Amino acid sequence: MTVLQAGMLLAPTMHEQGAARYGRIVAAQLAALAIRGHIDVHIGSDGFDGADSLRAVLLPGPPDSVATEERQLVRHLFGNGYSVRIAACTDGPGWDRLNATVRHELIANGFGWARPDRYRALRTMVRLRRRMLDYAAQRPAWQDNEPLHRAGYPYAVLFAVDTGPGPHWPGPEYGAHGQLSLPWNLPQACAHAVRDSGEIAYSAPPVGTEERLAEVEQLLIAMDSHSQGVRYHHVVEAERLHRLIDDYRWRYSFHTLTTSPRPEVLRAALLDLVRETETVRAYVPPGVPGHEEAVLVSMYAVRLSDLVLDRTP
Repeated sequence: MTVLQAGMLLAPTMHEQGAARYGRIVAAQLAALAIRGHIDVHIGSDGFDGADSLRAVLLPGPPDSVATEERQLVRHLFGNGYSVRIAACTDGPGWDRLNATVRHELIANGFGWARPDRYRALRTMVRLRRRMLDYAAQRPAWQDNEPLHRAGYPYAVLFAVDTGPGPHWPGPEYGAHGQLSLPWNLPQACAHAVRDSGEIAYSAPPVGTEERLAEVEQLLIAMDSHSQGVRYHHVVEAERLHRLIDDYRWRYSFHTLTTSPRPEVLRAALLDLVRETETVRAYVPPGVPGHEEAVLVSMYAVRLSDLVLDRTP
């Protein structure tokens, strides 16, 4: 799975929205390409400040092969050239085509909506983020374990743990001779490129009712499974959450997408469920058994509410 695919998988759970979200996903993939020696990213455009000044340079003789969507991203950025100001890559249709390619590859690899592997992968990424934060809390320097830090950096960008002020994943020292360059404001540069494209390249294509119904059922199954994990460690606190999930699944899910506007009783039940997931998540802080399961249940509940209330495509 490429970083672009991982980003699209993680996108519904990210705090950022729109161009900022899509820009962070692209930035994480560019960081991976830079670490692998395909491109160089540096500050160097006269007349521009901050993120708008970042440039990408295509390096000759890449040391390894690239996936379909990685090749398309490089072609989209550079065209027939070898150096480009990232924020100036405002070809909206190009971003849109890249978005479509990544989604196609995700489905081809078995990570489409309502596929169990999608939720297993998401759970793995949530755990990875937690472990990266635990490691970053030790304040390691880049040179302490450079191979590990190189491997983790693209995902640090994707998880938004690449910069402070709190614990963050170590990056290469800026200005060191012969050192890898990974500017901290790369996500902002990519977000500017998408934002100024005039296209809604980061929006998902419409999904049919049948696919939505399948995803709703998969979400409810996943929520039930992970709530059991929370309940194992926190019987009293998670009891109401487990009951609400079970109640929603068997009493309301059949009406989820078949009536418009949605019945008020359905909205009320869904709102109650989402609030309870947040209550349980707040009760089970990081480091306490059941925390990861509580986070997943909360994220799944948000996605469920988006689907049921037609807030996302």
